[in-house]
Amino acid sequence: MGFGILVQLTVIWQMTVNCASREAGRPFVASDPLKCRIIPIMTEREFLIYLDPETRICRYRHYHVSDGKEIVEFRIQLEVLVDGDWRVVVRYDTAHGKPHRDILHPNGKQTKDWFEGYSVADVLTIGQSDIMENWSLYRDRFIKEMKK
Repeated sequence: MGFGILVQLTVIWQMTVNCASREAGRPFVASDPLKCRIIPIMTEREFLIYLDPETRICRYRHYHVSDGKEIVEFRIQLEVLVDGDWRVVVRYDTAHGKPHRDILHPNGKQTKDWFEGYSVADVLTIGQSDIMENWSLYRDRFIKEMKK
């Protein structure tokens, strides 16, 4: 089942040059490519998916940083358009040094659930599945709470 439209994709590579001549204390020589190679250090990715492409009032925002094949940091969230402003309804992230879920409420309060014993990559996968499968339930709960 497809979800909406991919509206943004940003990939940023930070790189370092590993040169045999630099390691030997000599300056980098660009004319000697066999002794040098570029090594990717970190990769950042960010994109949006509209979950309801017809009305475009509900979207999934995804951001992560990887070191090689390992996810080291992420933030994914469900956002709902309310009175012209995008409001975060549920967010999974690695802020505070540990992966967790925040359920946000219109009154500014939030509920935090920690995932002790899970890897960063595991919680990212759990969060993606949860948001993609339950986005309409999260949206409806948030809107209902706004009417109280």
